[in-house]
Amino acid sequence: MKKLILFLVWLMLFPCLACQLVFRDFQDENLERMSLEDFNFSTYATFKIIDHDTALSLTGNAYQNSGIILGMKENVYQMVFVPRRVREDPFIITDAPYYNLEEIYDVLANYVENPIFLQDYGGLSLSVRPYENYDDDAKARFNHPLFFIVTTDNNRFYCQYEGEKLLVYDDQQKEIYSSKPS
Repeated sequence: MKKLILFLVWLMLFPCLACQLVFRDFQDENLERMSLEDFNFSTYATFKIIDHDTALSLTGNAYQNSGIILGMKENVYQMVFVPRRVREDPFIITDAPYYNLEEIYDVLANYVENPIFLQDYGGLSLSVRPYENYDDDAKARFNHPLFFIVTTDNNRFYCQYEGEKLLVYDDQQKEIYSSKPS
């Protein structure tokens, strides 16, 4: 009887343990260590899960439930793509679009009623899906289809770059900010 119970417990635990061997467990401490030690980032900013369309745009492959580490290396913001499956190695996105998280959050401070939403990157998401909603003239200005989307209690801001010039749009796709070219 004990052997049967032990066998049943093992049968219930095996799938759970096997998942850890197949899928990555996205923990901030591990991702920060990976960015600093394995990819020589000077600063780890955040990690964001991305959809398959965004993964396809950034890597050429439609990965499911994977993510992006955002951080700085040699004073330039860069991205590390982290596949969900353990057997696939993370890698730096060599053709990553230009972005500057500090600039985005500094600018948005002028548009947000409650600055608590800008204290960390919890309201930040990355996606290429909003790109399709813009007209051809706007698309021609963008460096890349990737949008940096910041969500607060009352607003959603869509941030994009034209060269190194920050463009910020509201929910109605109206441009509400454009930085001066560098």
